[in-house]
Amino acid sequence: MLHHHRLFSRVIKHSVLIVTAMSWSLAGALGSFSGGLIMSRLKLTPIGAVRLIIFATSGFILGVIIFLFLGCPQINMAGQMDPDNSRYFV
Repeated sequence: MLHHHRLFSRVIKHSVLIVTAMSWSLAGALGSFSGGLIMSRLKLTPIGAVRLIIFATSGFILGVIIFLFLGCPQINMAGQMDPDNSRYFV
């Protein structure tokens, strides 16, 4: 006999797989379309496309490094240990 929670978890897994496959397909189609659009609008040669990719990747990495060092203030969360006295929760 099949229990309800097993049947429900199977349905959820299949739904997640379908949504993931649809997302990947849509991302691939939009990426190919937008890449072709950028290449045709800017009239890029293959060398120009490589330069554009290097420029965009460098900008992304620079942004990640900047935000890595900027940081955000730490928020006290429920159940977090107090660093001064590790026996107690904050």
